[in-house]
Amino acid sequence: MPDVESCYRGWLQESPGLEGRVVLRFALAAAQPEDPGEEAGWQVTELAALVDGVEHPLFEACVKNTIVHLQFERPLDEQPLEVLLPFQFTPK
Repeated sequence: MPDVESCYRGWLQESPGLEGRVVLRFALAAAQPEDPGEEAGWQVTELAALVDGVEHPLFEACVKNTIVHLQFERPLDEQPLEVLLPFQFTPK
């Protein structure tokens, strides 16, 4: 995910030892369309970060902010989903 990578690269310059694992847990639910004629997409709700080794609240907030603004296509069965999305951050 390019935006998450961008968060990491930006904060890595400020904190060169920044590394570890972040697992995002979130739910996807139907979004309210801005225009009544539009089809609703799905949006992130109930976002939480499970952090292992990354002790940088501002970096964590950057990653969460990136994910919360994503839009997803509506699933065929239209049932809410719970997602676990792991990221491993290691300086190159």
